[in-house]
Amino acid sequence: MIKWLLSLFKRKETVKELTWIMKRTINEIDIHCSATPPNMDIGVKEIRQWHVAKNWSDIGYHDVIRRDGTLEEGRPLERAGAHIRGRNANSIAVCMIGGVKADMEAANNFTKEQFDTLRRVHHLTCKSG
Repeated sequence: MIKWLLSLFKRKETVKELTWIMKRTINEIDIHCSATPPNMDIGVKEIRQWHVAKNWSDIGYHDVIRRDGTLEEGRPLERAGAHIRGRNANSIAVCMIGGVKADMEAANNFTKEQFDTLRRVHHLTCKSG
């Protein structure tokens, strides 16, 4: 869905116009990590399976950034995410794969490609009219 969003901004759409299209107001982008070690290159498919196994209706994140920087679409932007209790209605959730070492200790082990994609998504989704 973020790929679609990025294409809107290439056409000079604004956050206000995007809000009208989505029928919900977006005030923030919440960045999450998958809490997986760097050798575990998963994506939307695997996270969707985890979340559905918890009896969620779908993946909780709108988008996932894989280790190589690939942006994958998750939950449709028109639907509120399931990622931060009390803050889902007005946010977009992006999950970066990684975030822990092999021993599950927290680590900033994200790749340059992931940060490049995150910067692009953040820059383009935070334009205002």
